[in-house]
Amino acid sequence: MSQLLVNASLNVVCANFVFTIIHSVQRRKIRLPGSLYTCQTLVSLTLFSAVIVDVPLTICFPSLKTLRLRRVEFSNDEIVPRILSGCPVLEDLTVVREHNGSVKNITIMVPSLLRLTVLDFKFAYKVPGNDVGFVIKAPSLKSLTVVSQVSWVCSLVNMPNLVKANVKLPPPGDSKKLLECLTSARHLSLCTIPSPFSYPIGVFYHLVSLVLCTCCSVWFCLILRQTPKIRVLRFQPIQKCCHHIQIQWEQSSSVPQCLISSLETVEWIDYQGRDSEKKVVMYLLENSGQLKKMAIKALPSTNLEKRYKILQELSSTQRSSKKCQFSFT
Repeated sequence: MSQLLVNASLNVVCANFVFTIIHSVQRRKIRLPGSLYTCQTLVSLTLFSAVIVDVPLTICFPSLKTLRLRRVEFSNDEIVPRILSGCPVLEDLTVVREHNGSVKNITIMVPSLLRLTVLDFKFAYKVPGNDVGFVIKAPSLKSLTVVSQVSWVCSLVNMPNLVKANVKLPPPGDSKKLLECLTSARHLSLCTIPSPFSYPIGVFYHLVSLVLCTCCSVWFCLILRQTPKIRVLRFQPIQKCCHHIQIQWEQSSSVPQCLISSLETVEWIDYQGRDSEKKVVMYLLENSGQLKKMAIKALPSTNLEKRYKILQELSSTQRSSKKCQFSFT
């Protein structure tokens, strides 16, 4: 395996082996040599902490399968789609943004792409006019991770092969459009506050496991009606979540189909014993006919007296499933 570390001198050699790293320690404008853009043997490329300018019109990476753009700024909106258009076999793409520079939107159109990770952190400055965002057309995707700290505008196409999706968006994120394109997922992790206009979001016919951040448990009642085959449901605070939204939940008039026929495991991490939390847990125990496991883990700071009270309240709740094993730690 060959690794190329490029600083100000920018001596780049197109390696015959699989891994090339281009790295600028200080953020500065870089003109990559033209030979790099037509390297026939490059299969993995990382660009880190740089401003890319003067990209040629002809780009051809016939062997490139992994591309990572970390803290990279581009001089205009056309550079990223131009680079990606020359990657016919690209399978794994990571885009990490901290500064948008002069770019409003990043367009990702890669038919071969299987894994996409987008991390969009707070910008030091914003482009005047439209909100920044992404246009994603990658119908072969199997894995999608979207984490953003800024209001997100996103355009997507359906992803029929999607297996796993992780979504973390701040309010008011464009969660409705995003979720409507994730209905093929089998595993979903969700941390976003729905707006009053977020419904409907489509039916997740293939979803078997769902992780809901405790900030967005307002999704709870709706999402269960949209997930007829879900087997595992977990509530937990997603790392660095800053929404701090009190759970609001009201019991629905009818029991969702998944509670009757499929839900087997429920876990709640950092349970605080709030009245709204207690109502959700009791509802699941009383209505989940196939439930095998209910595991509650209290917030570490919970004192012994409150732990005992929570245990009494929940353990005495009537259970619809005789197979259900209840645990509280």
